[in-house]
Amino acid sequence: MVSRPVHMGARHVLILSAIVLALSGGCATTTRFVVSRAATAPLAGVERPALVFQGPPSRPDAGDLLAAALAERLREAGLSPAMGAADLDALDATVQGWIEGLEADGGRLTVRLQVARPRQGSTALPLIVVVVPRGAGLDALLAEAAARVAAALLPGAAEPVTVEWERAGDRDLPARRHMAAGDVAAALAALEEALRQATADAVDAETLAALHYDLGLCLDLLGRLAEAERAFDEALTLHGSERHIEALRDLRRRRAGGGP
Repeated sequence: MVSRPVHMGARHVLILSAIVLALSGGCATTTRFVVSRAATAPLAGVERPALVFQGPPSRPDAGDLLAAALAERLREAGLSPAMGAADLDALDATVQGWIEGLEADGGRLTVRLQVARPRQGSTALPLIVVVVPRGAGLDALLAEAAARVAAALLPGAAEPVTVEWERAGDRDLPARRHMAAGDVAAALAALEEALRQATADAVDAETLAALHYDLGLCLDLLGRLAEAERAFDEALTLHGSERHIEALRDLRRRRAGGGP
């Protein structure tokens, strides 16, 4: 039997190229990584937040009492909260809360709150409703409310997610290696360096867009959602694709409290 070399015509090459393009979701070559994403944490990376809570007209002191209970929870988590109104620019973030619908004897309390960071705007959290056994008293309501608010503010358990990473030639290679090892923080640092070098080298818009998009993925995984949104928006501006649009749409939905 004589073996014969197999030649692939131009038509077959074009068909295979189209298949590769369709699988990649656009012009950029992609790699899928399964990594951990921290639950949305408004106080991620914060060391000293200010706590400002307003009580209802019937119990104006309830706001200060809740702030004190929450401060103790945050100290247990390693933070150093500052009580009362403070200069926002001098702190990492300010947690502002309003107690609504307090029924101390009825065992029900509602808290509405938001987190404001300097130069990053505000993040509104879903309404927190606390119910304890009727007649348990204000102290039980405030303790439960402080626990619920702390859980909403602090990082939760990480969950595995699959991300579609865009390759940027060899410029993102160190970051890709870190992602393959599951080290998102190291991948972020490598991307920041790659972006600085790519900007200095005046690379093409598509490569820059891929780097910004990957940067957004890392920031999102680390819970830095406001920064991730800016990175995705920059990628979309530089070289828009359906992938960039969907990433930005998904992130904004989660920031608005729309769930995963």
